[in-house]
Amino acid sequence: MSSRVLSVDDWDVDHFQLSINAGESIWNGVHQALDKAAIRFAQLEFAPGMLDLAVYHTAPPETTGKTLVKYGTGINIGKALLFSANAVYGLGKNEAPLLHCHGFLIDAGNRMHGGHLSVMDCIAGGAGLTLQVTSTPNTGFAVELDHTSNMHVFHPVRYERPSHGI
Repeated sequence: MSSRVLSVDDWDVDHFQLSINAGESIWNGVHQALDKAAIRFAQLEFAPGMLDLAVYHTAPPETTGKTLVKYGTGINIGKALLFSANAVYGLGKNEAPLLHCHGFLIDAGNRMHGGHLSVMDCIAGGAGLTLQVTSTPNTGFAVELDHTSNMHVFHPVRYERPSHGI
């Protein structure tokens, strides 16, 4: 059995705070800010904040055996507290930007939810959202086929050229 640990090191990092405006999707808030700064790779940590709309997915085992898991239909829980979330911003298929985010939510009835956030559907509440961002100009994550799960997932990559203008 081969090791599942994949890593790339990089000591050149930038740290900053990012705000997502009320009424804006997580995707638009993150992508527009990082794209404007020419950032291709980042790790994001969300502070607690309200969402006017929260949609997430879970990934139960995929029964046909074609892949390890399969994300289910989005679960819309309406307004919710985004208690915590972490995300990776990197390169998707054809090097298009991709944001992969998992979060812990508390709905209006104080029930807990968690899973893969639908970043295009999750909308920041009235106070907006605050994130801590760590960006790396030379290393990050890009989607590649993972032969164990038979799914396209993030793998670490290194680029020897600067990738952002902070």
